Amino acid sequence: MGEWATAWLSRQADLNDWKPSTIAGSESMLKVRILPLWASVPLSRITYESAEHWVAGMVTSGLSASSTRRPTTFWARCPMVQ
Repeated sequence: MGEWATAWLSRQADLNDWKPSTIAGSESMLKVRILPLWASVPLSRITYESAEHWVAGMVTSGLSASSTRRPTTFWARCPMVQ
């Protein structure tokens, strides 16, 4: 998932003409919230239940609503992870 997510983010930034601050924020969120857990997981092995467990873990760890919402919004935009 890690290589795919990084490549997908780069393509989205180019296609949507994202501002440097948007790119930097998205890259940071990917590195801090998504890749530590999901980088080595094949896309085909990611289930709704595993993603739900990931979100629950972020919530119970005390992250703010926006810190939880941002990675899940990114996740939802990824066409291969649905």
